[in-house]
Amino acid sequence: MTRGVRRGCVRLRAAVIGIDDEDDSTFTITVDHKTFHFQARDGSERERWVRALEDTIARHGRRERWSRCVHAPAHRHGDLERRISEADAYLQIMIELVSKMNTRVSELADPQEKNKGQVILDHSNAMLDNIKHSIVLLQIAKNTVNPVNGVYQGPTNASQIKEDLSPRVELGSECRELSTPTHPIPPLAPLEHIDSPRQAMSLLVPDTSYSSSEGEDDFYDADDEPADAIVPGPR
Repeated sequence: MTRGVRRGCVRLRAAVIGIDDEDDSTFTITVDHKTFHFQARDGSERERWVRALEDTIARHGRRERWSRCVHAPAHRHGDLERRISEADAYLQIMIELVSKMNTRVSELADPQEKNKGQVILDHSNAMLDNIKHSIVLLQIAKNTVNPVNGVYQGPTNASQIKEDLSPRVELGSECRELSTPTHPIPPLAPLEHIDSPRQAMSLLVPDTSYSSSEGEDDFYDADDEPADAIVPGPR
C-alpha cells in the first residue's frame, strides 16, 4: 500500500450492489447513505465480485431475519436436562447391545467370522467412548447454564470430571475388554479452555463505512515505496 491509494472499509449489512451498463468493469456498493465505486479488470471479474457480494449479503440477511424470528426457549435448562437424560438412556441401551455382541463374537467358531465380528465390536466400543464424552460435555454445559449458587465451580482436569460423573455413565466392564481400541479417544481438555470466552477477533469492524476519499487523499502511515519494489501496472 502506497501513499495516495484509496482504502477504507465497506460494511455489507443492508448494502445494495449496483452496476453501470455503459461500463462493464465498474460497480457500486451503496450502504450507510454512501456510494462506493469499485473497478474490476474486466466484465468477467466484475460478475464474480457482484455474485459473491450479493450471495454474502443475502446469506447474512437471512440469518439475521431468522435470529429475530426465532425466540430463545423459555425452559432452556429443562430442555437440556431432558436431553442429558435421553442420552444417558440411549447409552445404557448401547452398553447392553455391545455386551450381547461381545458374547456372541466370543462364541463364534469360524476365525474369519470372528475377526469380522471383532472389528464391529471395536468400532462399537469406540462409539461408546464418544457417547460418554458427549454426555460429559452436556453435563458441563448444564452446569454452566444453571450454576449452583450462581457461580460455576467446575473441575479443573479430566480426572475430576470422571469423579463427578453419574454412576450410570461410568465405563462398564464390557467396554474394558478392548485392550487396544481401534480409535483411541483423546483425553478431555482442561475446563479453562472450554469455559474461557472466545478470543476477540483482531479485525474490528467500524460502526460505519468509510474511505480515504472522505478526508485527506493520502494515508501517511503507508510506505513511500512498495516493499517488494514491483512496478505497479497501468490503472
